[in-house]
Amino acid sequence: MKRLIALALSVALAAPGCASGRGGGRIRFTPTGDPPSVAVHARHIPFGSLVSIKLGDGQSIEGTFVHLDERELVLQPKGAPAGTSVVVPVEQVVLLEVREPGQGKTIAVGIVAGIAGALGLLVLIAVAVAAGGGS
Repeated sequence: MKRLIALALSVALAAPGCASGRGGGRIRFTPTGDPPSVAVHARHIPFGSLVSIKLGDGQSIEGTFVHLDERELVLQPKGAPAGTSVVVPVEQVVLLEVREPGQGKTIAVGIVAGIAGALGLLVLIAVAVAAGGGS
């Protein structure tokens, strides 16, 4: 019975750590003033990624990466209806950021896993106490 409780405790303590990911972040790319360098870098960005672009005139655009060729990037602006797109000439790009998913979902998964582990542990302890008569 002690082995069962020790196993349950180990699982309950390990579950939240296994559920947490590497967290969110940003991948930044500052072009060298060379439009082909933007196109080369953007080829490595998966389509559908959330990106933020800062233009030479100070304007910023955030949206979903849709298309790329040697001269332009195409984004669907954040919050815009499907099918709406913005074409950005690569020579105007001053800063290109790929935004990874935030930590909110990762934290939520960790919390749920921790609660589930704790509840499972309580059930196992209750079963062990009931089966062993409290000893």
